[in-house]
Amino acid sequence: HFPGAVITYAAIHVLGQVAKGKPDRLQIISSARVTKLLNVGPKVIGVELTRESGAVESLKGPVVITAGGYAGACERGSVLAKHAPGMVKFPTTNDERANGDSITLGQAVGAGTANLDKVELTPTAAVLPGQADSQFKVVVSDAISGAGAKVLDAGGKRFCNEMASSKERVDAMAKSKGPFRMVIKAKQAQSVQWLVDFYTQRKVMKKYSSARELASEMRV
Repeated sequence: HFPGAVITYAAIHVLGQVAKGKPDRLQIISSARVTKLLNVGPKVIGVELTRESGAVESLKGPVVITAGGYAGACERGSVLAKHAPGMVKFPTTNDERANGDSITLGQAVGAGTANLDKVELTPTAAVLPGQADSQFKVVVSDAISGAGAKVLDAGGKRFCNEMASSKERVDAMAKSKGPFRMVIKAKQAQSVQWLVDFYTQRKVMKKYSSARELASEMRV
């Protein structure tokens, strides 16, 4: 989520520069919501959008939908509830922007879909401080596992291969006792220091002076 946002914001910045320098080639419309795909028979010819002011406009031209996923909406009638109902009981690392609107827009004009029931659980979803009961969790990048982090169970024991598939790690967690902690040595963290600093600043990760201090907090 957060590392991905860095890439997204960088792309937006570049597009903003292009729009500023070549307004005849690119126009960026923000604070607006696409509510309908305009079509003539099977051919999509544009979009209908509503601006923040409430004004409705139509734009004609080729349409490429890149509006994200659908696992951020778990309510009844959502895309997730329709296609993967067993997943709505789990917390999500997607926020309200990943609500499946793009899928609904496409289906309204006859677009096909596939594999909407294939939703993967991530084993590195972290609880935000003070929000243990929140539906939303923060995903911790697997780059930290790749740098050498270990995942420990409530007893302080390693119980899975941190480089295994998400499914294997999730299955291992289901058979183990939480809460689970991802732990990485300071020297190993140097290769992903910007990520560690990012999560630490947001209190998703915490620095300890020693393994003894961590063990004391875990009461093991």
